Amino acid sequence: MSPFRPGLYAAVALTCACGMTGPASGAAVYALHRIGDAVLPVPLTPPAPYPRLVADTLILPEGRSREDALTVEVRNVIEQSATRADRSTVRYRATVKGDLLVVDSCPINAACIASLVYAPITYAFVGDSLIQQVAPGSSQKPAVYGRVFPR
Repeated sequence: MSPFRPGLYAAVALTCACGMTGPASGAAVYALHRIGDAVLPVPLTPPAPYPRLVADTLILPEGRSREDALTVEVRNVIEQSATRADRSTVRYRATVKGDLLVVDSCPINAACIASLVYAPITYAFVGDSLIQQVAPGSSQKPAVYGRVFPR
């Protein structure tokens, strides 16, 4: 049996998002809720059960105006097997254009070949959610993130 029982996924997601001390003051934290109709954890290479995504968060600086360039931090936990999970943190450049967040999918300081290897990922701000925008007719399922508020 996996050491990650369903009741622990929320704690893992928040630990992933906040670390042990919490996110930077003034940060907006969005935790991944689902991809299409699939809720976490989700296999990354179906039908194989591993690796699977256990937690994924987007951390945005708070207090930005609606046309700002900013740095988005993505933290995730990937369960590689029933006994091993890996955590990672990656930073990306992003811009806010009205109600859209456009995230450059090439990590900061990485050597990506523009438009040949990657394309930006666009999310729509809808209430307290971020919803990934996918092309009409695409088989890709949109990721839906919910804002996490401190207690």
